[in-house]
Order: sequence, then C-alpha cells, then structure tokens
Amino acid sequence: MKKRNLPTGINRKRWIEKLSDEDYKNLPKEDRDNLKRFQTYSRLREQKTKTLNELRKKVKDLKEDIKDLDYKEESNFIKVQHLHNIMGCRIELTRQKETPKSITKNNQITYGGTLGFGTTVGSQPYTLSKHYIRNTYNGKKLEISYVYHGKIISKNFSKPKSFYLQTEKRLFSTIKDLKGIDISQSKNPLDIVKRELLVHYREYVISKMRKMGVKEFEKQKVKFSDFVDWYKKNSKKKSVN
Repeated sequence: MKKRNLPTGINRKRWIEKLSDEDYKNLPKEDRDNLKRFQTYSRLREQKTKTLNELRKKVKDLKEDIKDLDYKEESNFIKVQHLHNIMGCRIELTRQKETPKSITKNNQITYGGTLGFGTTVGSQPYTLSKHYIRNTYNGKKLEISYVYHGKIISKNFSKPKSFYLQTEKRLFSTIKDLKGIDISQSKNPLDIVKRELLVHYREYVISKMRKMGVKEFEKQKVKFSDFVDWYKKNSKKKSVN
C-alpha cells in the first residue's frame, strides 16, 4: 500500500503518522485541506532551515576571511603609513567688513588762513582739516557689506595660501545655486558657509594638489570660480552614477 510522504527533516518540530492513500481519501474534506497546508508549511520551513544553516556556515567562513585580511591589511599599512595625509590640508574662512570706497572718498575738508601775532611780520600760514563720514552717495544710502576670505594651511606649503571667495551677497547666491539652500537670513552666516562649503572646497583643493603636485599648486592662484565649475561638474557625475 502506498504511503503518503510527510516532511521528515531532522529539525522537524511537528509530525503525524503517515497515512495510506485510502486513509487519506477517506478523510473529511476539512482534514484533507488542513493536512495539505501542514505538508506545504512543513516543507517550506525545512527548506528555510536548510538555507539558514548554509548561510551560517558562509558567515563563519567570511569571518575567517575577514580575520585573515585584517592581518594582511595591517601588515601592509605599516609599510605605507608614512604617506598618510601627505596631501592633507586645513582650510580657514573669515568674514570681513567691506567699507565702500565712496565712504572714505572726499571725506576731508581743509581750511586755510593766516595765524598772526598782532603784525603781518609775524604772521604764519595754517591749515585745519575736518573729517566726516559719508552716509549717502549719489542720493543712495551707503551700507557696510561683508566679504569672505580663506587660507589653505598645509605642512607641505612654505606658508599658508590665501584665497578670496566672494562678497557675502554673491556667496549666498552661489550657495543657493549650488545646493538649493537659502542662508540669507542666517544669524550666523560664517558658520553656515563653513558647513556648506568647507568639505567640498577641501576636496577640490586636494584634487588640484594631486593633479598638479604640491609645489606647482602652491604657485598657482586659487580662484573661487574654478571651484564652482568643479563642483557643478562633479555633482552631475554623481547624479548620473
């Protein structure tokens, strides 16, 4: 008599006696349906258990591989660790007041005359100057603005390398164009500019140093407009990838 096959895996938690075909046919429909579902779920459970055991073995093998590679990595790092930060640098940014030329232009009035001692013989010429601050120019109110400068500091340079970014108004516009962030109302603009630009600017500087060599880079003028072009170009590459 043909027996019905049920899951028999070593990890099987539940089982019932095997039924003959005739006994199976004589089961009530509800029992037959439940038995089918039990067989299906038992079979799937055993398959999953088998896969899990295989993966556990694979994880164990991977851990052994990592341990071996960790040793190899460390032993080779010792040989090249002197190259660490050979192209490293630190970048500092400063925010400075910019006084419009028109504020200091023609801000001195000179008066002349003769200082006498009772007679014209002892008279001496004199001049007096009066300084004032111009608040308007050509009918427009003058405002103090800010500009941003920076320094690239590296142990590979003979001295820090200075560079100019932009006026604050233009810099805010540039950041909005590059990153879609409006920082014009920030109470701490320098901190925000550092947060949004320094990482990218340092990456740009290091890429230039690697391409040109430290000595050659030190001779070249760093232009903020070149950084903007570099950032846009690299952003497009990342978006494509």
